[in-house]
Amino acid sequence: MLKFRIPFVDRITPNADKKNTWRIKLIFKILENIKFGKLKLITPEKEVFKFFGSDDPDMVEADLILNNWDALTVSFSKGDVGFGEAYMKSQWSSSDLTLLFQFVNVNRNALDALINGKKIFLIYEWIAHRLKFNSEKNAKSNISAHYDLSNKFYKLFLDPTMTYSSAFYGDNNKLSLEDAQRQKYKQVISLCKKLKRTFTVLEIGFGWGGFAKQLLEETSANYHGITLSKNQHKFVNSTLANEIMNERCKFEILDYRNVKGKFDFIVSIEMFEAVGSAYWSNYFKTIKDHLNPNGKALIQTILIQESKFEKYKKGVDFIQSYIFPGGMLASESIFKKEVEKVNLRVSNELWFSHDYAKTLKEWQILFEKNIEKIENLGLNKKFCNMWRFYLSYCEAGFKTGEIEVVQFTLENKHDI
Repeated sequence: MLKFRIPFVDRITPNADKKNTWRIKLIFKILENIKFGKLKLITPEKEVFKFFGSDDPDMVEADLILNNWDALTVSFSKGDVGFGEAYMKSQWSSSDLTLLFQFVNVNRNALDALINGKKIFLIYEWIAHRLKFNSEKNAKSNISAHYDLSNKFYKLFLDPTMTYSSAFYGDNNKLSLEDAQRQKYKQVISLCKKLKRTFTVLEIGFGWGGFAKQLLEETSANYHGITLSKNQHKFVNSTLANEIMNERCKFEILDYRNVKGKFDFIVSIEMFEAVGSAYWSNYFKTIKDHLNPNGKALIQTILIQESKFEKYKKGVDFIQSYIFPGGMLASESIFKKEVEKVNLRVSNELWFSHDYAKTLKEWQILFEKNIEKIENLGLNKKFCNMWRFYLSYCEAGFKTGEIEVVQFTLENKHDI
């Protein structure tokens, strides 16, 4: 095993094919600039190299196993997207994907050459992504691409409440995933209860009905839920029919832009990410227009780090290309500016990113536990690798602060 702490560009693995010399020199040149952690690199020829960060080598320890040199070629040309595509094709692997992504995140500046890709590809991807913008016409297909895979698939890695958003553990990490999800809902419901004895609730993006079920069990609220997912709508109307279907609730396939009526409480849990920047103003205008004067709205959303936003909005990452077409994260300041534009204000905020990292880890454990059942649904190895990449990528993002999850409580400005 060879170890490096100083420049080593000219050092070539003795077993490497000559045609791969340029790749080796380039990867070595990039990795000599890392500042944090350790990386063990194993080449297709089984040569092992270790790289140490110059500032804090003990921050995180990861490994990257190259099964094919083409993994580097596609990463150099297509950046983040190419790196994910190479993993989907099993051209590289790691003993711990999350640790590898943490290593990448803390060394992002040094690894820009790998992360960014070539401009010509980035322009193509940016245009392709913008063509998926969430107009009323595109929104249904974009939502369907992710949420209508199969209810059976989601059942295999979500908790019994079928909640596909961050749980809230608070100060009790020993809670089960299900209990942490219920605790989150209980926290949201407590805001509703402060309004009045009988209140009306609109949920934008009701998922598989977890919040609605708990709300209707614990309160006398009148509930209206909307979604664009046919599978979620079918699930709620069949699976939950005997439990929560009554005159107090209504589930509907409807675009948020077409909502009618006024509500005391509007809740939207991790739906804002799918709206797309072109329609952020429409989204908040919908909330403003349909919120009663003394009402409240709670938006749980994922945000990107403030310093990363400008660069992020000009590019396209793996998540946007393969997981959430048409989606985009806001930064904290951008989110609040959009809120201000419609004469709403943020009256409270709760940040709990470490809870999302734990939620994602729990999902991954269930995913791997049920991998044979997932494959039996007709989902191939490439698909499973895509989801492994996605879940680990996000877990690392929350652990390193690249992304955050926040609950914002919104009110009309005059209610001060």
